[in-house]
Amino acid sequence: MTSHPIFRRRTLKVKDAIKLLERSSVYNDLVREKHEINKLKWLESERTGEDIGYDRALFMWARKHRMHWRAGRRKTQSKLYRSRVLE
Repeated sequence: MTSHPIFRRRTLKVKDAIKLLERSSVYNDLVREKHEINKLKWLESERTGEDIGYDRALFMWARKHRMHWRAGRRKTQSKLYRSRVLE
């Protein structure tokens, strides 16, 4: 007895799963945020003359910059969405 196609397990190949992940807006936002944290880490390490470490940079980012960065991202994303909808 065969099951209905809807109920069959669908397995993704690794390449397909990576492509799907890379198209995810959540994943892309996390990648961009990590880039910003690494930039802050580099700038603060240069300023202090020693490596501050990723954990400290992450903490500084969350306390001082994350809220404003996310607000800017939302504003940019909503403009992009509106421009696509109105086309």
